[in-house]
Amino acid sequence: MQKIIFYISMLALILVGCKSKEEVQKPYVKVKASNHAQLSYFLPKNAFHVRIYIVREQQFKGPFSDYASEYLGIDADVVKYDDVNYELADAEINLQTYPDPAEQYYVHIDDKQPVNINLTSEGILAGVNEQRTFRVENTELTSYLPPVNDFVFTDLSVKPIVDITEEVSYEYKKVDSALVRVPVEKEVTEVKTFQEMAWGAAKFIATLRESRFRLVAGISETDQIPEIIEGRTEELDLLEQKYLELFTGHVIRDTLIYNFLYEPEAGMPEDLKEVLFYFSKSNGIKQRTGGIENDKLYGLGSPVYLNVTPAILPEQQNKQKLEQLEPKGIVYRIPARASLELQINDKNLAKEFFPVAQWGKHSFLPSSMLNESENKVIFDVRTGQILQISEK
Repeated sequence: MQKIIFYISMLALILVGCKSKEEVQKPYVKVKASNHAQLSYFLPKNAFHVRIYIVREQQFKGPFSDYASEYLGIDADVVKYDDVNYELADAEINLQTYPDPAEQYYVHIDDKQPVNINLTSEGILAGVNEQRTFRVENTELTSYLPPVNDFVFTDLSVKPIVDITEEVSYEYKKVDSALVRVPVEKEVTEVKTFQEMAWGAAKFIATLRESRFRLVAGISETDQIPEIIEGRTEELDLLEQKYLELFTGHVIRDTLIYNFLYEPEAGMPEDLKEVLFYFSKSNGIKQRTGGIENDKLYGLGSPVYLNVTPAILPEQQNKQKLEQLEPKGIVYRIPARASLELQINDKNLAKEFFPVAQWGKHSFLPSSMLNESENKVIFDVRTGQILQISEK
């Protein structure tokens, strides 16, 4: 019986000694808040920003397009009807970083010399014993989606489209007992047809070309000052272009910018193939609705897929086991990596490899290292991994 009491006493002393040894290790990091003085920090999580550039081409039929071949000999590049076309010009994938609310830790502060911990303005762990300021720089998510333009052709007629002439006719009026022939003036209004206006515009184009030739060839009556000639030829070019558009039509091109954001869920990573949006040359980009089968009924276009494939995966851990790491030092994370691919009709629009912090593995820095003020640690604020350990 005395031996049993002796062994129990020795075991209790060992346990008390172990516990007191753990309590003196600093910094003391917990995964839950308490009433003690403490510094809170977050580990980062990642999302992926997909930016799409669409070139929009708006075509406006010219009023004289039906006479382009007959009067100017132009058969190609003539807009036959008003239309809008879209083209996928470019795509890019960028890494975004945010504080992970599920990965918040608390460093206990006591009256002893504290560890110098550096955070970003968002509260993400950035360094230990490091004086520099760190920032998380994410790409802008502002889209540029101007509405469809309206265009009205300007009347460029050099002559009135309405001819007003005065005609004189004679009437016989009875004056006293005799018939007298009296002149009667009458205004006659004649509106030119589209064909007549087209012919007038075509003739004026020929006049512009002749004027430019005479100016450049030096047979014009205009003073032959080089600066004046260059300026006048540019004005003639612009004027001719406006007249030609009456036959060939007017085209407006601009670039639309769309932004999409995808955030991988924490936990066990899996291959993902998700419809990000739909694209067609006639409708441009259309958003998802009630599922791909339902979307096909509306003819939204070809689906553009975002494929996410885990590439490098650290050993997975149970989050509950972090409680065992509390007395050991600063908790950080080793990120995983994934392949991201943007695809339409089996064609790759963009492909990149990126870290995924929330798929990573938890680890910690020993408190013995952190208590030494000569040691300096720098973390990657985008992923949470260690970038550098050195002496100050």
